[in-house]
Amino acid sequence: MLSDVNYSKLSQFLMAANLDQRQTCIMIADESQEIKQDLKNIDINNSCFKLNQHGDIVGALIVDRYSSGNNLIDEVWGPLTLPYNDLVRQHLFDCYLENKIAPAQPNFFFRPTDTWLFEQLKMMQADFTTENLWCKSLIDLPRNVVSGNVSFYQETIKADVANELNDIHNCVFHHPQRGMDTLLQSLSPYHFVCVLHEQNEIVSYAIVDIDQNGETAHLDFLGTQPKFLRQGGARKLVTAISNYLVARRVKRLSLVQNQKAAAAFSLYRGLGFQCIATNVGAMLKN
Repeated sequence: MLSDVNYSKLSQFLMAANLDQRQTCIMIADESQEIKQDLKNIDINNSCFKLNQHGDIVGALIVDRYSSGNNLIDEVWGPLTLPYNDLVRQHLFDCYLENKIAPAQPNFFFRPTDTWLFEQLKMMQADFTTENLWCKSLIDLPRNVVSGNVSFYQETIKADVANELNDIHNCVFHHPQRGMDTLLQSLSPYHFVCVLHEQNEIVSYAIVDIDQNGETAHLDFLGTQPKFLRQGGARKLVTAISNYLVARRVKRLSLVQNQKAAAAFSLYRGLGFQCIATNVGAMLKN
């Protein structure tokens, strides 16, 4: 039963299965504990699992269902199996497609080495895009001066700031499980929001997570208030975040960006990020 799925075991399974380049899904988190936390932030009721006679997970296809405007989106991780098994992968893939509700738009994200999934989606005439994984080394990075007022919220945040962030976040992103209220519930020195203010208004904001080992940080969200777009706010904010992480001796900052977002591509390249992997995004048409 889905209710019996153990998050710790599931996160360990996903991490181990994802190491096999023949079957992959894009997961920014690279530690079991972080994947476990990610799983708790989504509704996995639409996911598919395969268990063996001992109740161990041998296959999983994780579905994160959310709304984007008027669209219902299924973000799919997998299918993944352990050990690798094409028949089980096919079973999970078919099970999901047979049981998904009609309006849901499936989005798969995986590495180019997963040729099996690529061929399955190609036969279904999926719309393919690419997702770039960027990484910036922070070792010996010089500190840069940032204009504007930058605030880091790691414990508490004022209600008026939270409300303004929520309004901007709703304009930029549409995900009920990753709304600003949810993101702000677990503020800590390892999960914080960074905000750029100018003239008493929020220009840009970002959500940053630092791995438990303290070596790598992930830029999970980066948003700019629409009226401040193309005015350099995002660049200032990422620079301020880099300065802060350097002071904490974090070694790397990483993020994922859709290649169709040309402005973001230019931003990260100009800030010294290196594109270390180009992954595949595929959207099935209803």
